[in-house]
Amino acid sequence: MRDADATDAADVRYQIKGRRLTSHNNSRQLGALRDLPARAFDVLAAVLFQEDYRVLRAALIPHVRVLELAKRVERTNSWRFLLRDAIWSMPGVRDVTTELQQAEASWALALTDDSKA
Repeated sequence: MRDADATDAADVRYQIKGRRLTSHNNSRQLGALRDLPARAFDVLAAVLFQEDYRVLRAALIPHVRVLELAKRVERTNSWRFLLRDAIWSMPGVRDVTTELQQAEASWALALTDDSKA
């Protein structure tokens, strides 16, 4: 599963990237994407985290959109991708913020319940 971090039941390949925004660094640049034109993944699952690691925003971005927006960085032999707000309104992009925030809340509740046992 080279360059894909996960697959789903339909064999869709996901590259997963996240960025924590802080008061000292609010850059939305995700980690380097390698060999982007080879299409080693189908969807970029991208998450912006708040400073306390809570989910701020999340999106599933089709490879074609990533390829359109990413910039080649020769020095590192990679592609740079910025997770700007405009991404969420692009065709084919799925906003999964609510689903991740709900999962986050469920997980926090489960941890709290386990600590009471």
